[in-house]
Amino acid sequence: MVNAQEWLDENGLDNNLTIEERISKLTDKLAPQQASYDRNGILYSSRAIIKPSRNESNYLDCLARLLKGTETCVAVFFDGEKLLIASNKKRPKHAEYYIEKLSTFINDPFNGIAYNLLIESAIKQIIFYCIKNNSFEIEDLKAKYLKESNVSSSFKTFLKVMEEYSKLGESKISGEIKVIPDLFKKVFEEIKEQQESNVDEAKLMWFCLSPLYDTNSFVNAVFNGKVDLKIVKAIKEKRVEYIDEKENVHAEMKIINKLYKNNKLNGKGGHIGISKLTCAPCWITIDLLNNALFVQPITVCGTHGGIYPNWIVPNIYYACKTNLLRRFEELASEDVTYKKSREGTRSKIPQSLPKITYEDLQKTIQKIKVIEEIEGEKAELELEELGKIKLKSKNKRRIKLPKQEKEFKTELARERKTLKQKDKERVNERKEKYQAQIKVFPKQN
Repeated sequence: MVNAQEWLDENGLDNNLTIEERISKLTDKLAPQQASYDRNGILYSSRAIIKPSRNESNYLDCLARLLKGTETCVAVFFDGEKLLIASNKKRPKHAEYYIEKLSTFINDPFNGIAYNLLIESAIKQIIFYCIKNNSFEIEDLKAKYLKESNVSSSFKTFLKVMEEYSKLGESKISGEIKVIPDLFKKVFEEIKEQQESNVDEAKLMWFCLSPLYDTNSFVNAVFNGKVDLKIVKAIKEKRVEYIDEKENVHAEMKIINKLYKNNKLNGKGGHIGISKLTCAPCWITIDLLNNALFVQPITVCGTHGGIYPNWIVPNIYYACKTNLLRRFEELASEDVTYKKSREGTRSKIPQSLPKITYEDLQKTIQKIKVIEEIEGEKAELELEELGKIKLKSKNKRRIKLPKQEKEFKTELARERKTLKQKDKERVNERKEKYQAQIKVFPKQN
């Protein structure tokens, strides 16, 4: 094993460089020096510097894939108040459009037009990645199903429909999507059968179909209670910040930068939803932050273990940057490589398609309404009681001294404690009312 400092000296990493410059030079050195090109001239390397790892997928990963559009990578995080959305580009392009449509649908889930717009967005993703995509795997798949006349299948019909949509233009797609739900089900059954004879081909077919599955999966997760109601409410009210930062900073690192800037990079973690597996430096950075700062960790879906040149160091605490540099020095001296994972953030081909019932929709809508009413009444009561306290203090007609200020704060705290007790009673009343209401919901005709 080579000594880390000797390796640094041999590769010209001057100690006079800033810590960010040293990390950047190290990651560039660790990035693949010999890379192969596929027949379309696209750079690809199967080398990984850490062992690929995969965590359980989260509904925020599903949302990130839907927000991605045609961009390289999108990340999404809920900071307790709003959604933070970032892209490898300077600012997310498709996300703002999608959140607008998703918000409309959550506000009125029985509006067929709102749901069709979500399906339309999924179709546009399919057209970009499967019809206009020039990767040799997709080209071979299209050649088999579209050019060979003896092949007859639902997937062939599906590809033909997608090709027709690509010629129609964006303005006309929405009026032509009535055939999609039934066709989607038929192709899904075909993919399950294909798994038994040709797994690789079944995976490619599923890749082409997956934006539609993601759409239905996320809608299902929202209305069967799998998505945190605070996040649903944030989408409904469009409480979203689209991070605008320099291009080529990795999307998940932009989320970390924003949390650091807002002084929220401590204690409480959460899940960063990402549209693709993270690279090794991003994975290592998040792991170091979890060990140093977080009681509850920040989680991501996993890492493919690979590394790219020109990785940009995030704005984190200097001590964390020092640990990051030390970790890259260790990796440089170890000279151990793994095979890079080519899996995405999606789970394997499922056994069944998601279903949403009328009762699920009704229950979730009612829950959101109850939360909104309770929060609204709480805010009004606090303002009202706060006004009374201030008025009482005003009527004394005396200048507030430090001692009086302390008494005022104690009185305010006492009043808030009383309010909290009243709120608990109101919540229990609302729960009982809600339980009574869901029992009498009308069934779907």
